[in-house]
Amino acid sequence: MAISARFRRLLFAGFGLFVGVLLLREVLVSTDDSQTIVPTLSRYLNNHFPASSGAEHIEEKDRQTSEHEASQHAVHETEELLPASPPAAKKLTKTIIASTQSKNNRSADWVMDLLPDWAPAIFMTDVLEDALDEHGIRKFGLYHDSGREASVYLSYIINNYYNLPDIMVFIHGGRYQTHNDDPMYDTYPEIANLNLDYVLEEGYVTLRCNWKICPATTVEPVLGHEDTMWESHGLWAQAFSEFFPNETIPDKVSSPCCAQFAVTREMVHRWPVTKYEQMRQFMWKETGWNMVTKMGIVFEYMWHVIFGKPAYWCAPAKECYCKKWNFCDLDCPTEGWCRGRIWAKDVPGIFPLVAKFPEGWPQKGQDGVDWPYEGWEKDPEVAKNH
Repeated sequence: MAISARFRRLLFAGFGLFVGVLLLREVLVSTDDSQTIVPTLSRYLNNHFPASSGAEHIEEKDRQTSEHEASQHAVHETEELLPASPPAAKKLTKTIIASTQSKNNRSADWVMDLLPDWAPAIFMTDVLEDALDEHGIRKFGLYHDSGREASVYLSYIINNYYNLPDIMVFIHGGRYQTHNDDPMYDTYPEIANLNLDYVLEEGYVTLRCNWKICPATTVEPVLGHEDTMWESHGLWAQAFSEFFPNETIPDKVSSPCCAQFAVTREMVHRWPVTKYEQMRQFMWKETGWNMVTKMGIVFEYMWHVIFGKPAYWCAPAKECYCKKWNFCDLDCPTEGWCRGRIWAKDVPGIFPLVAKFPEGWPQKGQDGVDWPYEGWEKDPEVAKNH
């Protein structure tokens, strides 16, 4: 039994040696002058003992990952070379707020007809109920005209405070107004030609450049002053002290007339809605027919203060026309007057008080003496005197 066990060990050893010789022979036979033993052995082992499928999968995955990363890098480099697409321009939201009365409820229809890219907000100050016109446009009833147009302006701001447009233009309802800064007293070109970029930059601009009141002082605020019928010195001071209790009451107030202006949402939002409610309550608490006019004067010469301008604010007319309406080549003999814009021949700061336009204006009544005629501003010989 001992011999038999030894024999088996010898047999196994001999068989192992025989297999080794065969492997070595295979390697040596497969090797030529252009190959080394290492790659030949590797090839032999791969042929006779293939790698597991798991290893192949890992190697293939690594190869695909490397190719994908290289591809993404190339795409990224290409994107860096391409110009960036400009952001889409935001369309401005714009609203015209007009003050009128039911007896003249069609006086503001020109807003819808001529300025369709502006949203209309038409208020009637002598009725309680809203009304729909033939265009389907709602006209808002506001039975309160203390402060004249100021009731409308403040009511619009209060009612729409949390949903205001980008730009608002506040005007009197009628298209033609004797105080309009236009050769034919027309509100339409004042809005149609308005430089909205300038409005956004300034936050607040009036619809007038020629000085009607400036440089004279309009209001000299004094608390307790007993105002005459056409004065508001004491009332203005009282209003200012209540609206802005931490501010010093200014010594003098002046600005271009006449309570028509453009303002941005951001400028309106410089005050909380409660501030505008306080202003309206102050205006409405006073009764009597004379207070309608007095409160109107107070706010006419306070809007510019509310919206960030100094109390005494008389901007040079030439610069105003250029920035506001792009009229940059006007002849302006004085700081507050440019030729060819206002028909009145009087020196700057004086304007005839006209109760109403001639019957049928502007198609009729253009006499060229007291009233202008179409195109007068284009005639240098005529315009130089106006």
